[in-house]
Amino acid sequence: MCFKNEVLYNELCKINDSLDYRVYYQKAAYEYLYLQMNELALINIQRAVELFENPLYCAHVDVNLSSTILNDLDSIQDSCPEYITKMYQLAAQLYAQSGKEKEAKALYCKYYYYLNKVKVDASLCGKESAVVYSFRPYNMYSLQDLAKGEITLIDPLKMNDPFDSLARYIAGDSERLKRNCNQHDHVKVQSECFKHFYIRSFIANKKTYSSDISILRNKLMWAYYANGHQGLCLKYRIDKDYFKQFDDSKMSFTRLIPVKYNKERRKISIYEALNTSNAFAFKDKCWEPEKEVRLLHFSPYCDDDHYSIPLDEKMKLEEIIFGFNCNKEARATIAKLAPSGCKLFEMANDEEKDIYTLIKKEFKQSE
Repeated sequence: MCFKNEVLYNELCKINDSLDYRVYYQKAAYEYLYLQMNELALINIQRAVELFENPLYCAHVDVNLSSTILNDLDSIQDSCPEYITKMYQLAAQLYAQSGKEKEAKALYCKYYYYLNKVKVDASLCGKESAVVYSFRPYNMYSLQDLAKGEITLIDPLKMNDPFDSLARYIAGDSERLKRNCNQHDHVKVQSECFKHFYIRSFIANKKTYSSDISILRNKLMWAYYANGHQGLCLKYRIDKDYFKQFDDSKMSFTRLIPVKYNKERRKISIYEALNTSNAFAFKDKCWEPEKEVRLLHFSPYCDDDHYSIPLDEKMKLEEIIFGFNCNKEARATIAKLAPSGCKLFEMANDEEKDIYTLIKKEFKQSE
């Protein structure tokens, strides 16, 4: 998103006192990408960011520009927030390469914020809410969520699988960055922003986002994630407000995003992955049967290893389903922690018809 025309660049260079941040971004981008004049590019990008972040000038359009330049700038502006994303990305790269790592990290956090200010995923468009399922073992963490009435998201770097997300793979090893990224001087700083991301994984019918009994009948989910059917499954209904939620004052956001799977046996560009939200929602094809969706939260001012979202009418726990082998004591404890209005069920099988097919039954606490 930069002018590749030398004539236009020369015209922009004649402008020294514009209050239009786009002028300075375009000069910086051309100097960095085509002239390798990084020091001059740093001066111009700094000016661009200052003007954009100043409420007096952020919407300023320099009407004194020639009609050709103004038309080009206006057409590019129509693609915001992508335009702003590119500006912060360039600013962060230039600051990092000049050794200003603290400032570079702050700029990268803003880059990620605007990068994710995109349209809702096509599969979620038009949906008023999304039903998602979370298979959990019976342990202190699942009980804490129930007791506090929260959904807990965790730092992706704390996840067990080193290939769970490309961000997890990249940020986990500084030497790996150097092997895979030619310009690792700024990629290293960029990857430090990953500790401000938090993830919670769910299973969903990604075509309808409605209740789906086939998910509960998936014995592999119970075996893998609910401790051999001894745990539970939590059914949530997430309001469309959480499909894309942004807070400009804190530069934080929460998004519900479906996981995409690599359908080709090809090498994945590590550098490219760092520049897309797919760094947290892109997995190997072997995981595709899980139909995973993720609640992704980003908060540049949070350094904890987890982030909690309180349950309410827009993030509601609708059902708790006990696993086939969930014992009587565990069921009683969980039932006491269930929020008002939450229905309780248990998984069973019908030995007379099909021993291998799980069925969902209403749980009666008197049993």
